[in-house]
Amino acid sequence: MPHKKAQSWFDQHPNRLDRKSQEEAIDLVSFSFNGNPVVGRKGESIAASLIAAGIRNFRQDRVGENRGIYCGMGTCFECLVHIDGSPSQRACLTPVEKDMDIRTQTYAPSVGPRNDQMRPNFHPTVSPPRRTALLIIGAGPGGLASAISAARSGVNVTVVDERTMPGGQYFKQPAAASESSDKSAFDQQSLQGRALIETARNLGVEILGKTTVWNAVENSDGFDLHVS
Repeated sequence: MPHKKAQSWFDQHPNRLDRKSQEEAIDLVSFSFNGNPVVGRKGESIAASLIAAGIRNFRQDRVGENRGIYCGMGTCFECLVHIDGSPSQRACLTPVEKDMDIRTQTYAPSVGPRNDQMRPNFHPTVSPPRRTALLIIGAGPGGLASAISAARSGVNVTVVDERTMPGGQYFKQPAAASESSDKSAFDQQSLQGRALIETARNLGVEILGKTTVWNAVENSDGFDLHVS
């Protein structure tokens, strides 16, 4: 049975862009949670779509207690779910996409022994190496300000962040915006952040979202960084 939407403060929040006048301007996407159909908005997080649908429990702890979103910014790991078979994905940071199969995560799922022979046709994607004079990890206020300062001095700058959009927690940008969006959806902080992001991009700063640096090795010419 489809989940019945529960009305809450979340549905009334201006950043939710939930008014009928804006409905047509936002792309709706359908996905499933534990086999049940759910409708979300393209660009918003899985957690936002699930909460709007009245779903609060995302995972179970070691004693079977339900857990859900807590910090909402990717640091507490309380909202871990299975996404298309991949465990331990943060629902608050992962954008919802059409036909996603999302399932509740139980405590300590077993991944089993690694055996590449079981996946003979699996070939990991490896992108060619890239060079940049300065790479900044984190597209929050500090990272963006540093990038702007360096770019104004003529430095080639790349900024990477694990989030989909730059701005960080302080300058967080609305996830699902549209041309007809009520201006009240953009508070002073998000407007300041948008201006900072535009300044960086106008100076030629490259901003890469959904990018995590997982290894750094120093060499004679700087650092070799591995990202995913």
